[in-house]
Amino acid sequence: VEFDPFASDGAGDDAIAARFVSYGKKHVKSWSLFRKTNEWVSRPMSFGAFGVQDVCSVAFLPPSSRERGDDKKNKGGNGTAGELVTGHPDGSLLVWREGRAVSRIERAHAKGARCVQPDGTVAWGGGVRAMRLRLESKASDGTLITGGADGVLTQWAVVDGTLAGKITEPTPLADRREKLSAAASAGPAFDRSTFGVRAIDVVPGTDRVVAGTSRCELWDVDLHPEREQARVITRGHIGSLRAACWHPSDPNRFYTACSMGAVHAWDAEKTAMTKRCSLAFAASAIAVGGDAENDAQTHVAVGGENGEVLVLTEASFELVFAVNGRTSAAGGVEDLKFSPDGGSRLAVTYRDGKVEVFRRRRVTNEDRADGPPGATKSEASRFARYEKIARFKGHSASARHVDWSADGATLATCGADYEILHWDVPNKEERKENKTSQAGAQNLSSQRDRRFATRTGVLGFPVMGVWPAASDGTDVNALDVSPSGRYAVTADDGGFVKLFAYPVLAECAAHRAYRGHAGHVAMVRFNCDGTRVVSTGGRDRSAFQFSVVRRPEPAPAPAPKTKRWLPLDAGGKAFGFRTPREGENEVEDVLRTDDAEKEAFEIDEDDEDAFEAADREADLPVFVPRPEDVFGAPSSLLELDANAAGLDPRRDSPVKETEKRNSGWRPLRQLVNTMAALGSPSRKEKEKVLDDAVRKAESRESSPKAIPAEGDSSSARALTDSDSEPEIDEDLDEGGFSSEEVLEEIEA
Repeated sequence: VEFDPFASDGAGDDAIAARFVSYGKKHVKSWSLFRKTNEWVSRPMSFGAFGVQDVCSVAFLPPSSRERGDDKKNKGGNGTAGELVTGHPDGSLLVWREGRAVSRIERAHAKGARCVQPDGTVAWGGGVRAMRLRLESKASDGTLITGGADGVLTQWAVVDGTLAGKITEPTPLADRREKLSAAASAGPAFDRSTFGVRAIDVVPGTDRVVAGTSRCELWDVDLHPEREQARVITRGHIGSLRAACWHPSDPNRFYTACSMGAVHAWDAEKTAMTKRCSLAFAASAIAVGGDAENDAQTHVAVGGENGEVLVLTEASFELVFAVNGRTSAAGGVEDLKFSPDGGSRLAVTYRDGKVEVFRRRRVTNEDRADGPPGATKSEASRFARYEKIARFKGHSASARHVDWSADGATLATCGADYEILHWDVPNKEERKENKTSQAGAQNLSSQRDRRFATRTGVLGFPVMGVWPAASDGTDVNALDVSPSGRYAVTADDGGFVKLFAYPVLAECAAHRAYRGHAGHVAMVRFNCDGTRVVSTGGRDRSAFQFSVVRRPEPAPAPAPKTKRWLPLDAGGKAFGFRTPREGENEVEDVLRTDDAEKEAFEIDEDDEDAFEAADREADLPVFVPRPEDVFGAPSSLLELDANAAGLDPRRDSPVKETEKRNSGWRPLRQLVNTMAALGSPSRKEKEKVLDDAVRKAESRESSPKAIPAEGDSSSARALTDSDSEPEIDEDLDEGGFSSEEVLEEIEA
């Protein structure tokens, strides 16, 4: 789709708020959003006499002055669409107006590579794939820039909303790219059919254009006539990208190989390509290993779609060893791994299920046939060769992954037949001719305790949790375990790169998923120190690198504070269970009621006076009522005068004997009145007061009292009111607590 940047609101029932065009294979249609109905309405566009064609690109031209309503005769225009330009696979341009093709520009660009479609029709792979309009100072004037499959940028003048013609000669980026390839002198000759402009954007207010090509390159082009120049900003992969690996000792270098026969070396820290090598076959796997003896030279092994195996030097990409391909793609290379002892052996797996092992052999001065005469031992190391020492066959389907044991004695292969096979590998002292040796046979013993240098197989007990629900065994394309053995990372058909905690044992284990690739993710690998991960996206031709960052551990949650028996007010009069406040002491033995803030004090161990004062304070009497004194049955000691008459002060009716025995309010009330009058008495004072109360009660019982007649409630009320609290009110002014305050303390 392409939106119209010049769509205007206008006035009237046919006012258009927005407009876009959808296009594709034998299709172009205009869509308009009407402001009145707020609905999208489509309108087919007619090719007319030019015939129906595939549409590769679209660009809107600015409306003319009349269409914009600038003309006096058409003041207040209704937002009518201007011209539309479309690009086609045969390199032509069509100009549209009001939904119909009105003119055609032949050979605007050359045709792309000829190809046959799945339906049998002949088409050209490319045509005019990119368009971009650059506006001038006048709103209806500008420049239309087009890019085609011929690798050329062409400028077209736009005058008053109409395509006028070419401005200057085209800018052929393909010629400049061919010169760069010739100067590099690497690989086969440059193929112009693979170089086409796929996307264009314009730097606003300048003559600079950024163009993307079919070879995954970005170009910075200056179209000014006096300083016309172009340079490559970055290069990418030409074909499908499946293979990637890291350097065995450098955590900032990794390598990729694509299906168009190119090997790239990358600097992960600078995110830039450092060197490139062209191959004569489509690459499907890559591995890097160091020198087994003195680590003087690192080799890069590349596997091909038809079974080719090529070994190059890592420093200069010089050829070291090569194995010719097979007759069919069924024998293509699936995986490559160098042994962990410095790369003395190379394991190769194929799609037909076979596994081969090659041993690195260093040619000395005595038996060297290709080396220059008189070469030193260091120079002879350049002529290292490989020889096949073992060949295994056991998988009934493709052997997809291979891993070496830590001691280099065993290979583990994981196949598409859902089998994991182990093989005993000959060491470097055993000769290839010793075919009767048991070395190289399948190892059927338990491998549970064997340690492996790498773990890339997608099957097995330690990684059984990486498979999503309802998977068919092909959804996970690649897996790798970090060198520390703490994490596992996978690449799957859903376009995700997933990070797990290793081992992954739980079904549908928890993970973090990262999206970015446009399709299936084909490969994923950790670097040598586990700080970075590289992934390849297959048909999207891209390689992503991720930084492995350990998130900081969350701060532990503070322990919940338990409720404790603490004062509820600043004065310390009320106590209860509550949560301690911040800064409050865990234990408060002493409450200072004279200050608003309660402070705990500490006693110096050498201060004898302080200890004596604390002892005296601890010996102060504290009045604590007994339960039988508060809630027990009424006794003659604490009964009120109203009880002698058999009346309840709360009501006027006589109190029955059972109620009199079981009621607990009378001693409680009397106790409250006594405490209110005396405050906090000492034990002796308490006994004295109780003795006086006993004598007073006995004297009242011995003296005759008038019993009010039945129904004489006034006399009973008067008796109750007059004898209930005879001397309490007089004693309240002496510093005691009121009865209500004491009652609240007892309830608390």
